[in-house]
Amino acid sequence: MDKVTEKRKVQHPIEDIFNISSGSTEIVVETTKPSLELVPHESYDGKDVEIEKKLEQIANAALDGYDSQVLIVEDLEEPKFAARNMEVANALLATALGAVKEISEIKKHKDKLAAQVNKPAKTVNQNLIVGSRNEILKRLLQEDDSK
Repeated sequence: MDKVTEKRKVQHPIEDIFNISSGSTEIVVETTKPSLELVPHESYDGKDVEIEKKLEQIANAALDGYDSQVLIVEDLEEPKFAARNMEVANALLATALGAVKEISEIKKHKDKLAAQVNKPAKTVNQNLIVGSRNEILKRLLQEDDSK
C-alpha cells in the first residue's frame, strides 16, 4: 500500500475563538491507497478472433432478418400471417441475443483465466517444532553433513 501525505488549508472552529483569519489552518492528511497490480490481458489467438467474428456475423444476420420481418408484418393485412411473422422475428431476435451473450461469455472467461494465471498461491505451511534451539541447530547441521 502506498502512503500519500497531503497538506490542506481548512476552516476550523478554533479560528473564530483565537481571532485567526478564516481558512488559514493547515492540516496534514495521511491516506493509504492500495497499489493496483494490472494483469496483462492475454491477447486472443486466431481461433478466438475467428469465433468472435462468426458470432458477430450471426448476430448481425439475425438482426437484419428481424428488421425485414417487422417490415413484412407492417404490410400484412391478415392477422394470422402477421402473428406468424412476428414469431419468426422474435426467434431471429433471440438468436441475435444468444450470439451476443455467447460473445460476452467468451470474453468473461478469457478475462477470468487471465486473472487466475497471475494470482499468487494460497498455500500456507505451518510446522510446529518442539525442542530447544540447540537441538534444531544440531539437526540442521546433520542434514547439511548428509548432503
